Parts: sequence; C-alpha cells; structure tokens
Amino acid sequence: MSETNVWNRTIVRVAGRAAAMVMMASALAGCSPRKPVQRTGPASGPSARNIPSALDVVRLYREIGLIAESTPVPFVGTTHALATATPDSTLELVTLSLPNRALTFAREGDHYRAAYDVILDVRQGAASVKQVQGRQAVRVAAYKETSRGDESLIFQQYVRLAPGSYTFALTIRDAESGRTTLKETPVTVPRFGAHGISSPIPVYQAELRVKRDTLPILVPNPRATAIFGQDSALLIYVEQYGPPGRLQVAVRDVNNETTWRDSVDLPRSATTGSGKIALPLTRLGPGVASFLAWNGTDTSRTPLVISFGEGLAITSFDEMLSYLRYYGLPEDLNALRNAPVNDRGRAWLAFLRATDPNPATPEHEGLRDYFVRVEQANLRYREEGGPGWLTDRGRVFIALGDPDQIYEQGQGDLSQRNRVLVWDYAQYRVQLVFVDQSGFGRYRLTSTSEVEFQSLMRRVHQR
Repeated sequence: MSETNVWNRTIVRVAGRAAAMVMMASALAGCSPRKPVQRTGPASGPSARNIPSALDVVRLYREIGLIAESTPVPFVGTTHALATATPDSTLELVTLSLPNRALTFAREGDHYRAAYDVILDVRQGAASVKQVQGRQAVRVAAYKETSRGDESLIFQQYVRLAPGSYTFALTIRDAESGRTTLKETPVTVPRFGAHGISSPIPVYQAELRVKRDTLPILVPNPRATAIFGQDSALLIYVEQYGPPGRLQVAVRDVNNETTWRDSVDLPRSATTGSGKIALPLTRLGPGVASFLAWNGTDTSRTPLVISFGEGLAITSFDEMLSYLRYYGLPEDLNALRNAPVNDRGRAWLAFLRATDPNPATPEHEGLRDYFVRVEQANLRYREEGGPGWLTDRGRVFIALGDPDQIYEQGQGDLSQRNRVLVWDYAQYRVQLVFVDQSGFGRYRLTSTSEVEFQSLMRRVHQR
C-alpha cells in the first residue's frame, strides 16, 4: 500500500471543548420633530479594517508561524520534523485542524456525512517532488454537530523527504460544495544525524517511539493551543537522538522571559529517546509562548497558545478583563480581577459556567455573541481614531444590541452642534438619548440616559 493510503487519516474529536472561545423616555428641551433614520452600517476604508480584532484567530496563528486560512474552507495547520533510520531522509508530519462547520453535511440514513479532499504537493522550485492526496469522510450522529465551530477534525499526513528547502502547496476542498482553499508555505526540512532533537509536537495523545524505522502514533494538536481554565496541561511530544543525556526544556513568553523550566530523562532505546512533557497551565497563564528543548548540541522549539477560547485572539488576562467590562455583573468581573495568579484558571472556569446561556453545547454562545457585537461596534461607531466599542454608542450596542428604532434631530447638517440621537428599545420600554455637543460626531449619553442605561444593564444581567 502507498504511504498516502496508510498514513493519512482524520481524527474526529467527539468530546468538544467549551469554546470560550465567545440592555422612561427622556424629554429634551427645544428638540425639533424627530425623524426615523436608518441603522448605522459598517464603516469602510483602511481605518476600519486596521482595528485589532478579538476574533481574528487566523491573524494570531499566522503571527506565531502556523499555517492558517479563514476562507473558503477555514483551517489551521503546521509541520513538524522527526528523524528516520538514515540521515538522508527526514519524516515530516503535516497536520491540519478543521471545524465541522467548514464542511457541507448531507443526511445519510440516521446520521450526517461530509467529505473533504486534501492534496499536498511538495515542490522544489518549479518541480513537484512528491504529491499525496486523499478524500476523508466525516460522520456525525446529530445535526447540531454539523455546525460546531471548535476544533472538530484533525488530519495528519507523514511524508519522507530529503533534507532541504521546499514549498508545501496545500489544497483543501469541501467535497459537497466544491469550495476550495489553496495555501503555499515554505518548509525547511532539517537533517538528523547521530545527534539532535525532533520538533517538539503539541499533542492530545502519543505513544512513545524508540525506533527511527517506525512511525510515531500521535493525535496531534495542530493549533498548539490549550484552553485556560479548562485544560490542566498542554502535552508536548519530543524525541532526542544520540547517547543518553538529560534534556533541558523551558517555556518562554513573548518577551523571552522564562516562565517555566525543567530537565527530563526520556525513555529510550540505544539511539533514540522519546517522551511526553506536560506543561502546567496554572503556572504559565494565558498568552503566546514558545516551548524549547535543548541539549549540548541542538535546540528545537515550537510555538504555543494558551487562550481563553478557540474563537478568541485574546491572550492576556488583563486584556480579557478590559474587553469584558460590559459583560456580566460588576461583582462577577471583580471575582476575576481579584483572583490570585495561581487561581485565575479556576476563577475563569467558574465565570464561564455562571454565564453560559446553554451549557449543553460545546460553545459559549453568550461570549460568542458578545464579541461579535464588539467587532461590529468597532466598525460602526469609531470616533476620532479610537475603537468603536469604547464609545457611548458602542457600549450601548454591545450591551443591548440594535435599537428597534433610531430618531435623529439635525439630520441635514452634519456639523451642527447638539445634534441628538434617540435609540428606542421597545422590549425594555426605554429610550436612550445621545448628544453630539461638538458637531464632530462624538455622541455622548445624557446624564439621565446614563443612569437609565446602568440600571437596565444590571436588570438584564441579573436575569
């Protein structure tokens, strides 16, 4: 059988993670008759597109060196190198992560089925030196599983190559719809001699390999990601080649500060040691980091992400607290803010459980919808170069959503001072009034509306 038929496979992750990933009318003296206006649409232009996104995980994964695309078929992938029995060839492991919702499912009997094609074309210059391809089938028992946005599918492929520089051209195609993503990435395949260290590989499961002429049996973690508060450890598989010796390992943050360090003796045969190293997430905390392994002759590293959820590009505890200022009750956020560093994981998990509107699903719909509104507010309500989610209109929109109706005074003169916007929320029987006192589009809630808004937010969050 060919290498393709034997060694490519899709692993369906049945136990999905919780994706944490993931609001009296006021009378104004001297108001002219109010006119209904259209709801504000998304802004356009470079200033809107350049606002940092809390949901842009593709950007985050690209920045740390992973292969990532968001459309047409979203995926995240990476490559890792391991030694073979001879130094003139190296084993490259290509792994991809896809969510179920990236594929088109069709009913098949009592379940739902989708399929996708993966083509890997390995090139040197204009020449194709190796091509592997195959169709992978996915079956799920319930319709709701077809729309999962977390990491649901893991594809892996081993390829033996001579050491050198290559271009890996990946094609991922949804078989039902024909949607196709093409991605090229440069890959340097190292040479492993008598000594050396493999690529450290983030994994969910691994069996130790002690012979170079066999293939590792791994369930890789292509996103190199663990979820803060939910996962207790991030598992790394690594091999050391040559004579016995302790392997030094460490985790360094984005400032190159060492946050954790250890030394290990790997279980081994005469020439190869292999082991699994569990990184303690409670000591590391959320953030982007690097795992390093080294001995006297070689150093190898891999990027890591300890995130608040698979759909979130936020990797700082303080940044997350800042984003959540309009989510939940003040006492809930204070419990997070005041948690000791070593207890933040537990506090975050408790916060997720307390605020999840539907605990039966793997996704935290409350946080998902909240951060979608943060993104929309950044596009709609940007003022003077600042992020739209921090403006008065932005925070009201984030907390309460779109108003049922908007009325505006002074609609014809955009430079008129004291222009008035009234947002009407029929569900809450409230109208919130914004005034642009400068004439430059800086709308602020009136003091009366600010009090009403704060009172309404507390009532909504207490439900």
